[in-house]
Amino acid sequence: MLYSFVSVSAVQVALTDLLRVLDIRPDGIIGHSAGELGAAYMDGCLTAEQTVLAAYWRGRSVLDTQDLPRGKMAAVGLSWDRIESHIPEDCYPVCHNSDDNCTVSGPPDSMDAMIEKLTAEGVFVREVGSGGYAFHSPLIEGAAPMLRRNLEKLIPEPREKSPLWLSTSVKEEDWESEKNHLASAGYFINNLISPVLFHQAIKKIPQNALIVEIAPHGLFRAILRSLSPQISYVSLMQRGHANNFEFLLSQLGRLFAAGGQPQILRISPPVSYPVSRGTPMLGSLVGWDHSQKWNYPKFKGGRQAGQLSVELDLGKEENAYLAGHTIDGRVLFPATGYMTLAWMSLAQQQGLDYLRTPVLFEDVVFHRATILGVGTAVKLTLNFFPGSSSFEICEGSSLVASGKIRLVTNVQQEQLQLPSLPGIAGSNKLGTKDIYKELRLRGYDYSGVFQGILETDIAAVTGRLQWAGNWISFMDTMLQFRILSNDIRELYVPTGIERALIDPLKHLELAKKHQQKLTVNWHRNISVVKSGGVEIHKMKTAQTQRRSGGQAAPSLERYRFWPHFQHLGQREDQLKSRSTAMAVAIQLVIENSGGAVKLKGVELAGGRTNLDALQLLQLIEREPILVADMAVVTSSSSSETELSEQLKEHGIRVMVKDISVGAVEQQCHFVYAVDILAKNSLKDLQHCLDSLKEESGFLLLEETASRYNIIGKEKLSKLKLLPVLEQFLGADRVLVLVRKSPKGQLTESLTLQLTNRQFKWVNELKSYLAKAQAEQKNLYLVAQGEPNSGALGLMNCLKREAGGNCLRLYLILDEGLPQFSLDEPFYADQLAKDLAINVYRNGNWGSYRHLIMESQAPLLPVEQAYVNTLVKGDLSSLRWIESPRTSPSQSHLEPCTVYYAPLNFRDVMLASGKLGVDALPGDLAYQDCVLGLEFAGRDSRGRRIMAMVTAKSLATNCLANKNLLWEIPEKWTMEQASTVPCVYATVYYALVVRGQMKEGEKILIHAGSGGVGQAAISVALAHGLTVFTTVGSKEKREFLLKRFPKLQARNIGNSRDTSFEQLVMSETQGNGVELVLNSLSEEKLQASIRCLALNGRFLEIGKFDLSKNTALGMSVFLKNTSFHGILLDSVMEGEEEMQLMVAKLVSEGIRSGAVQPLPTTVFAEQEIEKAFRFMASGKHIGKVVVKVRLEEEQQASLPRLRHIQAIPRSYMHPEKSYILVGGLGGFGLELAHWLVSRGARFLVLNSRSGVKSGYQALMVRRWHERGVQVQIDTNDVTTAVGCQKLLEVSNKLALVGGIFNLAAVLRDGLIEDQSPKNFEKVTAPKLLATQQLDKISRQICPALEYFVCFSSLSCGRGNAGQANYGLANSAMERICEQRQEYGYPGTAIQWGAIGDTGLILENLGDNDTVIGGTLPQRMNSCLETMDLFLQQPHPVMASMVVAEKRKTEQANRLSLMATIANIMGLRDVKSVSDRTTLFDLGMDSLMSTEIKQTLERHFDLVLSAQEIRQLTFSALRQIDAQEAGSSSTQSSSSSSAKEEPRVEVQPQSDETRKVFAKEVLPQQVAVRLRSKAPVASEDPAVFFLAPIEGFTIAVEALASSLTCPAYGLQCTEQVPLESIEACAAYYLRQIQRLQPLGPYHIVGYSYGCLLAHAIGVALEQRRLGVKVIMLDGAPTMASGYVQEAKKQTDDLNRQQSMTLAYFGALLADVDYNQLLQVLDGVKSWPSKLDKLADTLAVHTQQTREVIKKAACMFKQKLLLSESYKGAKQLHSDVVLIKSAEHNAIMAQDYGLKEICSAHIDMHVVEGTHRTFLKEPHTLQIIERVLRKRP
Repeated sequence: MLYSFVSVSAVQVALTDLLRVLDIRPDGIIGHSAGELGAAYMDGCLTAEQTVLAAYWRGRSVLDTQDLPRGKMAAVGLSWDRIESHIPEDCYPVCHNSDDNCTVSGPPDSMDAMIEKLTAEGVFVREVGSGGYAFHSPLIEGAAPMLRRNLEKLIPEPREKSPLWLSTSVKEEDWESEKNHLASAGYFINNLISPVLFHQAIKKIPQNALIVEIAPHGLFRAILRSLSPQISYVSLMQRGHANNFEFLLSQLGRLFAAGGQPQILRISPPVSYPVSRGTPMLGSLVGWDHSQKWNYPKFKGGRQAGQLSVELDLGKEENAYLAGHTIDGRVLFPATGYMTLAWMSLAQQQGLDYLRTPVLFEDVVFHRATILGVGTAVKLTLNFFPGSSSFEICEGSSLVASGKIRLVTNVQQEQLQLPSLPGIAGSNKLGTKDIYKELRLRGYDYSGVFQGILETDIAAVTGRLQWAGNWISFMDTMLQFRILSNDIRELYVPTGIERALIDPLKHLELAKKHQQKLTVNWHRNISVVKSGGVEIHKMKTAQTQRRSGGQAAPSLERYRFWPHFQHLGQREDQLKSRSTAMAVAIQLVIENSGGAVKLKGVELAGGRTNLDALQLLQLIEREPILVADMAVVTSSSSSETELSEQLKEHGIRVMVKDISVGAVEQQCHFVYAVDILAKNSLKDLQHCLDSLKEESGFLLLEETASRYNIIGKEKLSKLKLLPVLEQFLGADRVLVLVRKSPKGQLTESLTLQLTNRQFKWVNELKSYLAKAQAEQKNLYLVAQGEPNSGALGLMNCLKREAGGNCLRLYLILDEGLPQFSLDEPFYADQLAKDLAINVYRNGNWGSYRHLIMESQAPLLPVEQAYVNTLVKGDLSSLRWIESPRTSPSQSHLEPCTVYYAPLNFRDVMLASGKLGVDALPGDLAYQDCVLGLEFAGRDSRGRRIMAMVTAKSLATNCLANKNLLWEIPEKWTMEQASTVPCVYATVYYALVVRGQMKEGEKILIHAGSGGVGQAAISVALAHGLTVFTTVGSKEKREFLLKRFPKLQARNIGNSRDTSFEQLVMSETQGNGVELVLNSLSEEKLQASIRCLALNGRFLEIGKFDLSKNTALGMSVFLKNTSFHGILLDSVMEGEEEMQLMVAKLVSEGIRSGAVQPLPTTVFAEQEIEKAFRFMASGKHIGKVVVKVRLEEEQQASLPRLRHIQAIPRSYMHPEKSYILVGGLGGFGLELAHWLVSRGARFLVLNSRSGVKSGYQALMVRRWHERGVQVQIDTNDVTTAVGCQKLLEVSNKLALVGGIFNLAAVLRDGLIEDQSPKNFEKVTAPKLLATQQLDKISRQICPALEYFVCFSSLSCGRGNAGQANYGLANSAMERICEQRQEYGYPGTAIQWGAIGDTGLILENLGDNDTVIGGTLPQRMNSCLETMDLFLQQPHPVMASMVVAEKRKTEQANRLSLMATIANIMGLRDVKSVSDRTTLFDLGMDSLMSTEIKQTLERHFDLVLSAQEIRQLTFSALRQIDAQEAGSSSTQSSSSSSAKEEPRVEVQPQSDETRKVFAKEVLPQQVAVRLRSKAPVASEDPAVFFLAPIEGFTIAVEALASSLTCPAYGLQCTEQVPLESIEACAAYYLRQIQRLQPLGPYHIVGYSYGCLLAHAIGVALEQRRLGVKVIMLDGAPTMASGYVQEAKKQTDDLNRQQSMTLAYFGALLADVDYNQLLQVLDGVKSWPSKLDKLADTLAVHTQQTREVIKKAACMFKQKLLLSESYKGAKQLHSDVVLIKSAEHNAIMAQDYGLKEICSAHIDMHVVEGTHRTFLKEPHTLQIIERVLRKRP
């Protein structure tokens, strides 16, 4: 204790002295406890000696006072007012530290009891070390007399305290009293025995103060910082810091940053100048800290004030987090990012800290997205306009965001005082995983800090967000929270924010208070999201279309039993039969390949040109994990070239070999040949066998069936070959798979019987398997007498585990066969074939095979269908789709048959994606059939009717509201009548109901030639109004004059500009018109408003300005005008009275003749896309109508039955119930959601645990809101009783229509770790549940349509560690097969990994994680697959997405030119000029939208509408070419991976080869190179290090232009090559002989850079100045090439050949690949050297011995490059000059930063590795470096 008192005071004295030296003067001094001694010293009341001695006597007096009571002290988390009631009577509160922190003193026992009690109550309490005494309490008073005696001696003349020193031992009310005036002995005794009133003093500290704590440790950091967020705090020392001197200096820097002005130079002694020459410089010790990124304005030409540039690069650390903001597969810059940039930049401009600057945003608009990509930087420019408080953010010339921003002075006034919301009481909450699963299913793939929503209630009303110190991600999570409240699962992006308030001070305060977890509330009624200090008002969103593609289409297959011996011709055409047989054969090879992951195969081409190698490769690589190594062998070299061209892009090798000479390959799994038995000898067949693997090789032969039966079988038996597969195709062909007879003895093998009934055999299996492995025997697994045996799935998994190769399965599904035995004659033939899997079914031996299915269902004739796009926003995907059978559920609806269906503008907007489904009324947003607003057809009684509907009339059948249905007049055809309902209902509603038009008034009708326009003109003229109208072309003007003779020509204006305003005002003598029916937008809308007369009515039928919230000038209402938004939806969805009124007006109009049909353009039912594009082009006059069926001649007639070709769909019956076992799991919930979307209205979800997560509760709530009855059932379906109850409960709800078993339990583990118990647990929900469901549903579910079991890829293809799971699934598949055989529904689906939800996403990774060669199949793809599978007759099917194994060029790559031509309706783009823009070709706004979406969807190009208008065909061709180029580059680079590596050696310059022709090895080490410097020049020279060939001739041209002396250092025989260090030392002696003194300029070229680095390091060690220039090389480059070569082969012999071939190709005119082939022919190193010397001797005058010596030196140099790892760092400056065309296989800086500590100055010069040396730019860089002073 004594030591701590003294040392603390000593430290405080020292730190106080330091602050005085630095000229830091206090404005206030506060001491805590003994710290008041330090305060006295700082105040000048005590000397340093007095301060330290006073501390000494303070401790000494306590220690030396006899019988002083012992005590303890503790810090307690309670306020000063409350502390008394919580402590024992003999304990005292002694330090008032802060609002909620006090220190208590007292006797040890009482303190211990208090600490225990408070801890139990959950109050913070911590013992404080006090040396065993209770300071500042009555218990310490006994030490006062001794302390007084000693202090009075020490302080004989006390000094007066200054006002700066605020006392903590005297109460504030006594500060003016005598006892507080002097720093006397009495004051310090009072300090010892009185409480410390610290809190009263620190409350006097101003809010923006800078506080320095003077102590050995910053104890009061938290307390002092809590005073105010504006407080700046500095502590000068830190306990436990590794280097407190460094800490002190860093804190002085913090002191300076906070506003203090320490005079740092005063720390060091003054320097007298000049200093001596030997004084070291400080400059090299100071480095720039680049760890932080700072934005700064770039002052370039034409820069405006208030402009700032920001660069976004995902490759940079500070921007890397943005990669987590992934939406629909693309990284988008967050909308909140623009706001944060604007906020930070505004604060920076104003000289403020943005974290202390509240701001208000208003009318923020996000105009377009900014896509970020790795490797490409995006530059954003911010512009501020202070006058209007507005800002704009641009990317290039495109505006991306704009709005208003201003600083807020009174935040309280701007903030809304909103209550926190309770959320949905009693419901489960959604956690982070569930929230982001839901968002992922909508297309938001957030990760990292953008997964910031911690929890929410199921209505997304209240939740909590994570504050991670990132404003962009935090505000983005607020927007996510808002989007989460939308129940529609569509992709929305923010387009605008009306108002946003950010109060950073309050926010950070709340974040600290709530441990960085902030409450968020969505106030739906006022549309405000609030969290922390951020409020966001009225966020506007737009629905955007999900991109098609992304993931490859799934591989869909049926899984069925296939006999090994059968005739196929009767059932299928020969081509299809052949490909099926080929697939079966290859799968049989794979199954018996011993678990190979690379299947090696050869096709013998013979004389054939139509080869099957590609098909074989595809069949192999259809399997996950498996890779094919395919080769084609041809006997003629002439056909080799042609075949190579065809096959090289697929990675198939082509070899020229003669089968009659010997084996064509080694260790093949199969050899495929055609007609080899008929045409070739036994010797050729033997050579084929020699090419195969000994144990698992097969011959795959296609032969003429008749010849095979006569000759072929005999030949096979002579060679002891067994046919294991014979598939007879069509007329006279057969595909045969044969293998050698096995050698093993069957009698020694083991046999084990398998059963599903119990699993005791699992332990036997483990021991048998171990025995079989140890003794190298086969273990026969036998399943007999159980039709639903799961043995196949078990075997598929086991064969992938250790010992799997010794297993053989015999699955006998037929009854009445002999019991399996190895001695039973019935099984002898099959046993002889030694196949891994043998299944006996329907009287045949065979096995189960995966056969490919079409991924799209063919069009089928259906009775009822509707039109929609398959890909939202893509008009080319418009199709007829089968619709569910509808029956009217309400009396006011009439079922009708559609004959003619007109298109309306809303249909085009919906189909093109410009209008989101959320804009539709009612529950249409959840439905697929939404197109069509009107139709003409027949009602249920056969009457001809026309009707207007809310949607769904673009279909074969429709339900119409009887109130809005009219009988068609006799004189009208249905085609004519179909044009009437919508346009005339709109016109009557607008002009009569809302516009109250009167005879004699004037009206302006825009777009007069359109449907509404013509109807309005007709009605207005009939009612005696004067009509003004506008049109867009001369043809339309003439059409109107012809159609309406009463229309005045002078009253027709132009709708393309605002000239109609002058026309109207002129013709009305400036009065204007009483009515305007408007559909124009923007400036034309404003001009139309100005045309209104006094008491005028403006009728707006256009949606553009309404949805865009365009501002409307208020002055127009001074004319007593009114503005009406005309929305026909409100009539159709509104009150019956209004519907009847409109219907009556239309009927009266028909009778009076005011209603006349419009002209039509008719399209046939299968011309849907054409009709929509024609409508979108705006070229039509009147109506575009789709003719669905022919009109009968009779007036009244029931429609005849008619079918239409449509895409079939699976629908659920609305009056049936659907059971989902395991329906509350990830896939189960999504499947249930899909069933609801397909018509299901009764769901029973079976789960033993019931609803337990927030996500489950959310989904159930959504279904309830859509009118679906959901019942959660917890019965145990693995028992008969539980299953019976489940089915009975479901039948009561509604007759059971479907049973889906998705339940699964996993107990994965290798078979050696498995137990019978694990098998029982895994099989229960699969096998037992399915058995019970099957058995009982047959009895009590007569209306069952679907019985679906979810199986797994691990069952069909096997997966190590899942033997029990494989067995369980396989048993389900057998049950489904049996159900179908008995006429019951039964479908099992083998799913691969599932994406978006479930185990993979939660435990293993994301949607791009490759699992067992497959990718997780995205949920929407799974459900599309489900739709298709439910329509199939096959009992077992499979779906998986195989991960890409080799990137080939996409044959079906979308051509941008073709797509855009299709959108615009252009037939011949070749005739279009390159400079023609899309605008010139008549592109309208809808086409622009579709083109914009296509560019974004398929080409990742985001362009504004303006940029799209200006796109030329030349630009489109360039984009297309780039796409194709990048694709083909990928293709060629990857396909070559499968070929023999062909190395292209960069040929040396002619000069090098000329030198080689004369001398193979240089004779001189150092040669003077010609330069512009005089011979006697004494300037420092440049030393060039030769490349790997040893000569410096390559740099002679460069040296000749230098103005200083130049030397070349060559590699002669004398240069020591045992190590790089020895070599560098030798060259250094040569350099110092030529130039004894520095500085030295070392230039390495290529390999020479390795030596340049080593010499540079050696010169630095001698403390000599050096500059190193590296010309297109680096020390690690050569070793990089060596490592790359080693990757190609680990054969030492091959590596030696490659080294020598490279040497030869480098220096002489020989082909590398040919020389390599020659050298490969000899095996020893000396022989290779001889071969090389023989080859190169003709290219040089030197002897063969010299060539061999040079080659050995070349090899030694390569070895040196590998051994030199640059262990020593080079500290001098390095300049790297790279050639632009050098494809280095390493980092951008060639790895220099790993071995060079200084800055690397990097330059890129045009040219190749050789030619760049002659570029003037290279010379300029070297000259500049040489001139630069060190």
